[in-house]
Amino acid sequence: METTMSEDSSSLPQEPSGYQAPMTYLYENCHKAREKNPDFIKECNICTKYFEKWSEQDQIEFVEQLLSKMTHCQHSHVSSFLRPMLQRDFISLLPSKFYLFF
Repeated sequence: METTMSEDSSSLPQEPSGYQAPMTYLYENCHKAREKNPDFIKECNICTKYFEKWSEQDQIEFVEQLLSKMTHCQHSHVSSFLRPMLQRDFISLLPSKFYLFF
């Protein structure tokens, strides 16, 4: 029997509006080893298929929602993951006459 995301979310504890996690919670689970979970892999593949069907704007809004629910430690990990993707080689974009100075 396949469960949908709406069924799964009903079992999650709900925080009161405006709830802010204490700082100890933000660092509590930062570096736990990842367990290999077949259910996670299956659900991740389902979510990815949905994500790929959405428009770019829908994808952005979804990622913003995910980020808003993540801890500081998770934000740090995402930032480290994105940093190499966001770096640009600005020197190669300069006109060739500027190469003489570098």
